[in-house]
This record gives sequence, C-alpha cells and structure tokens, in this order.
Amino acid sequence: MKMNKTLIASIFTTVLLSQSVMANNTGTVTFAGAITEQACTVPSNQMNQQIDITGITPESLIAADEDESVAERAFTFNVTDCPAGLTNVGIKFDYNPDSSNNQYLSNSGTATGVAFGITDKNNVLKNTSEVINADNYDGTTGTATVEAKLRAYRVGTAAPETGTVESTATVTLITN
Repeated sequence: MKMNKTLIASIFTTVLLSQSVMANNTGTVTFAGAITEQACTVPSNQMNQQIDITGITPESLIAADEDESVAERAFTFNVTDCPAGLTNVGIKFDYNPDSSNNQYLSNSGTATGVAFGITDKNNVLKNTSEVINADNYDGTTGTATVEAKLRAYRVGTAAPETGTVESTATVTLITN
C-alpha cells in the first residue's frame, strides 16, 4: 500500500511538472495590419536633390537693395499615382529660418550678406512649414506638378563676404 501511495504521488508530481513545462511552451502572437489610402508618388531624385545657384558675386549683392533677389533657380516636383477623391497636392518646406528674416533659410555656409528663400512660381516667399500647392492637379489622372523656386536674397547692409551659401529644408508631400 505504501508503494501504491508513493507511485500515485510520483505520477501526480509528474503530471504537475509536465503541465508546468507545457505552460511555458505556449504564448500569444498578435498580428496587426492597416487599411490605408494609396499614396501619391514623387520621384526620389526630386524629393532628395541639391539645388545650386551659381553666379552670385559680391558686386551683385552690393548693387541690390536689402531683401532684393539677386539670383534664382526653378525646380519642380512631379506628383503621380494619387488616389481618387483628392482635391489638390502640394509640397511643404520645413527649415530653420534666418535670424534676419524668418522667410529666409538659415545659412550654414561661410558667405555673408546673402540668404536663400523658397518661393512659389510667382515669387511669393514661403515661411517654414508653408505649402506650395500645385495649380494643375488633375483628379482624373492623379497627377500634378508643384513648381517652386530657390532665390538668393541680399541680407543686411554690411559689405558681403565671399564663401559658400548652404541651407537645408525638409520636404513633405501634402495631399488634401
């Protein structure tokens, strides 16, 4: 009888141990997904590009009035594959503003007396986080072209110094 009690106790302990081992071999995996609208597309070489303005001279800056543009370069963003239901698209520019004028981009280069500004195709300066909208959005084809300009402006009245003009803006495609 003592042997039966020991055998029963051993079997009971084995069952308890195997259940606790089995409990450690189970778990929960959570799966998630999302249903999202189709996004518009802009070529990566337009979303990540370098726009150069050449030919800015100290003489052209000295001859210009303060806040006058002395050079410019147009650039575009070709938007395609937009889903139905949109009314327009645009590009938002985020940048650190210059201390002399918050519509100019901060110059991290070595030149003085000049700063860059971003405008729409009609030369209207844009503040940081402002959007330049396309004026030709076609909802049927889901396409548009956003036209912008980088302009160099005379800053201050002190004599300009030669060097580099370097600024950066983060661009984001905006849909509405």
